[in-house]
Amino acid sequence: MDDITEETIENADLPKIKEVLRFLVTQEKLRQAEVEALKEMISGVDTYAKEYVDGQNFNEFNEKYGEKLAPYGETLKATEGDDFDIVRGAYDTYKDMEEPKPTEEEFIDTVVQNAEEVIQNLKEKLGLPADTAVEIKDDGNGETEVKVDADGDGEPEKDVTEEATAETETTEEEENTGISEEDKADIDDAVDNYTPRH
Repeated sequence: MDDITEETIENADLPKIKEVLRFLVTQEKLRQAEVEALKEMISGVDTYAKEYVDGQNFNEFNEKYGEKLAPYGETLKATEGDDFDIVRGAYDTYKDMEEPKPTEEEFIDTVVQNAEEVIQNLKEKLGLPADTAVEIKDDGNGETEVKVDADGDGEPEKDVTEEATAETETTEEEENTGISEEDKADIDDAVDNYTPRH
């Protein structure tokens, strides 16, 4: 290739040079657009893959622990809201824990223990013995229905909703969530400060 000199520049066809430069700039813009489209596609595939893997992991977690947590989930749903899912909550909390973290089994035992403590606290507030069977449900109209085992057969049948409402004073936060600040703090502390048992 000849060296570019002043003479070759003077003899060059300026419109052709401009046309070649415009073509090169256009090609570069197209290449950059293709790279951005490829990045978006990779990001979409990555997101889908992460959601798929998370779904598979959750399904395995649910198969292992769903039955163990289900009774607590139904009871706590009345205080936490209809969309409360104790299994999903436990899975998400465990998944997001930093290392070192307990085994899944140890963690589930803690979740169960905490759920039992919340239920026991509710029983205490109602003045019920600790071994009394209690059923707490949302009645579908935004009201919580509380039934207790009055005859000792293990089946909650006596509706004590009005007694429960009269006996427990609630803060605005409790009205929104159904869980007292004290119980919430106990649950948060138990999850945050969990240490595995050996």
